[in-house]
Amino acid sequence: NAEYEAREICNKDSRAITEDDRAILCKEIERAYKTGTKRFLITHGTFTMPETGVFLLENLSEQVLTDISVVLTGAMYPMNLMGGDGLLNLGASVSTLINTEKPLGVVICMHGKNWNPRSIEKDAENLVYVEK
Repeated sequence: NAEYEAREICNKDSRAITEDDRAILCKEIERAYKTGTKRFLITHGTFTMPETGVFLLENLSEQVLTDISVVLTGAMYPMNLMGGDGLLNLGASVSTLINTEKPLGVVICMHGKNWNPRSIEKDAENLVYVEK
């Protein structure tokens, strides 16, 4: 069992997310951290997920970054007749947060793997993230 609180910070296609939107996300993480929250799950569109991850790494305070786990995840392909990967990625992300004892900082959980946001990019043709 896990207790959680859900908040909507931004409801946009990830290609429309701005630096101002990312700054609001940082402020919300820092606000929640001050109330004792140390684990965060962010659902995000895949086109700019790495950019948001890097923004968080560069704009959250060092004190917060060394004491929290932020996992960004999403669906590389949406639900269709063949199924989608969103539920798998969400489950892997929750598992990462529940089973991690040391703070992770900021990671992207996709394809059953935790990625450093600085080291990946989207291969839109093959619907996967790849190392840069």
